Amino acid sequence: MRARATSMQLFILLLVVWLLKNQILESYGCLSVEREALLAFKSGVVDPRNCLSSWEGSDCCRWKGVRCNNKTSKVEKLILRLACGTSSGTSYEGLLNTSIKGNLSGWLEHMTSLTYLDVSNNFLNGPIPVGINNLSNLIFLDLYGNSFAGVISETHLMNFTRLKSLWMGGSSLELKVDDNWVPPFQVQELVLSSCRLGPRFPRWLQLQQEIELLDLSDNGIADTIPYWFWNISSSIMIIDLSNNQINGMLPSSLENMTSLEVLNLGSNHLHGFLPFLPDFLVWLDFSNNMFFGSLPWSFFKPNLFTVLLSNNSISDCIPSSICNMQSLFELDMSSNKLFGELPNCWYGASKYLNVIDLSNNKLSGQLPDSLGSVRNLEFLHLNNNTINGELPSSLQYCPLVLLDLGQNKLSGEIPTWLGKLTELTILRLMSNMFAGNIPAELGQLENLQILDLSWNNLSGNIPQSFGNFHAMASTKLSTYKPNIDLVYINFVLEQTIDGNTLEYPLYQNYSSEKLYIETKGSDLQYSKNLYLERSMDLSGNNLCGVIPEELFDLSALHNLNLARNHLKGRIPDKIGNLRSLESLDLSMNELNGTIPQSITALTSLGSLNLSNNNLSGRIPSGDQIQTLLDPTIYAGNPYLCGPPISNNCSENEPTYTPDEKKQHNGGLENIEIYLAMGLGFIVGLWGVYGVLLFKSNWRNSYFYMIDKMYHRLFSCN
Repeated sequence: MRARATSMQLFILLLVVWLLKNQILESYGCLSVEREALLAFKSGVVDPRNCLSSWEGSDCCRWKGVRCNNKTSKVEKLILRLACGTSSGTSYEGLLNTSIKGNLSGWLEHMTSLTYLDVSNNFLNGPIPVGINNLSNLIFLDLYGNSFAGVISETHLMNFTRLKSLWMGGSSLELKVDDNWVPPFQVQELVLSSCRLGPRFPRWLQLQQEIELLDLSDNGIADTIPYWFWNISSSIMIIDLSNNQINGMLPSSLENMTSLEVLNLGSNHLHGFLPFLPDFLVWLDFSNNMFFGSLPWSFFKPNLFTVLLSNNSISDCIPSSICNMQSLFELDMSSNKLFGELPNCWYGASKYLNVIDLSNNKLSGQLPDSLGSVRNLEFLHLNNNTINGELPSSLQYCPLVLLDLGQNKLSGEIPTWLGKLTELTILRLMSNMFAGNIPAELGQLENLQILDLSWNNLSGNIPQSFGNFHAMASTKLSTYKPNIDLVYINFVLEQTIDGNTLEYPLYQNYSSEKLYIETKGSDLQYSKNLYLERSMDLSGNNLCGVIPEELFDLSALHNLNLARNHLKGRIPDKIGNLRSLESLDLSMNELNGTIPQSITALTSLGSLNLSNNNLSGRIPSGDQIQTLLDPTIYAGNPYLCGPPISNNCSENEPTYTPDEKKQHNGGLENIEIYLAMGLGFIVGLWGVYGVLLFKSNWRNSYFYMIDKMYHRLFSCN
């Protein structure tokens, strides 16, 4: 009984002690030295979003973005993103708006209990203080995406024995360590993009045998990849060595890297044959290198989501195994030496396939009907090949946003079903052999921003329905802009670090949708700002008739090229409605009349060509057109006068061509001719009848002769 009483007393005593301890912790919160350090940081930053507004009071463990140990109340985690209410994971989507400005000096070295420090995607600046090495408990350190500058040395990192994740890219930091440096840590994640590690490939990396994510992109490395690198870790999932000057060849096979999902070696100087790839690869980027040779049948692995092989020297037919990639979203093999016909295998292609870019190759033959079965296809680039035949009608079932088939040998009439592609924003069929009239159904493409039908054999009139291109009349951002701007993907690592699931964001910029548009007298490339462009090019055809006035309702149009046709009539006065127009080319037509004064309202006009027409009169002056001083833009119009050409206008009157002068004078010259003819007829008629009227003997002889001829004729019958 006494033992039970003693035990009960001991239990009650411990309970009281625990309650007192919790009461004390609740009253005083986190350690004062850590609270003062955090307040010192807050007082020295610019916080435009007021993310740190909760950093008040004595208990910093209750502040947003601060996490304390439940037992010791020491601050163990500092995640600035959480202070702004963003996601608690490590995804980087939408984190560019935290916007805190300040530095890490004078307070960070006092946070010695931190195991997790994330200050990523802000505007923090200055050097990283050496005192960061006091944070010997750190497991996760993320400094990514700031404005830090200066050097990170071995001294900064010497006590990080527990470190598992290090993110230091996206700023102006330089990691400067000895070639023989032995890191005190074994990290799982190492992101050192733009840290100026080059020109040699870092040898100390060989010691990191637990690595799962490695990003050494944009580091100025101008070395070969050492043989040991491909066996660095059996668990490596993500490798990014892009945007360096790495040279040499890859191993013939990477199939032993069974965990690899992302391999980005784009924009280097690698050459040789394409290697055999691991089976579970999801993201492949070998673009902008010097790979050559063929495409092995087994190259296209079924799990691939993105395949980027553009700007190499790969020369082969495209194998039908390309349709075996059931998760494929983007295929870009542009600017190679691929030849032969497109395989007719697309019936079984990925249902996710959104982008096909095979432009700038040597592909031939006709477009396969099965291409229309890719029911999520939005971007199709097949320009600058030698593809022939007519457009397959099956393409009308694809939700195309961009269709670029320019610079091929396509023929026949432009199909009317193109008008059913209501999401179409860019249509380029230039430099083919299309003939016949332009179908009026194209006017149904309300979202169309760029239309290029130049250099074909098109005839007939320009459809009045082209005035229905609402996107060319509006300055609103394109509805497809979010789709072509970038694709964002998270690769989730299987293991977690300090209780947090880690994600690695991959961005594919769809403003890799690059187009060359003939404007301002030359071909200009549009990429990032492509979705802002509005352009119409119908030049180099056999179009006739007048320029429809409906075209001049497209007030957001930047470029209008109708040159080298057979257009007649006057330039409509409504041309002044095109207030956004930067380039206008109406040269080599049969336009007549004066240049309308309203053209001076085109205040953005930087390029004008009206040469080789039948224009006449005074060249308008004033505003922007007065700055276009090149006289050749009016050449071949002999009846134009005034600056900048040498032909002076007489007095203050406009001058006209001979035909227009007749019209301008109300047709007086024609009236004079007709009047003279009428008077001559009357005078001649009355000259005869007047003589017969007043001379009876002449009259009797005349009628006697008529009667005699009449009897002679009828008596013969």
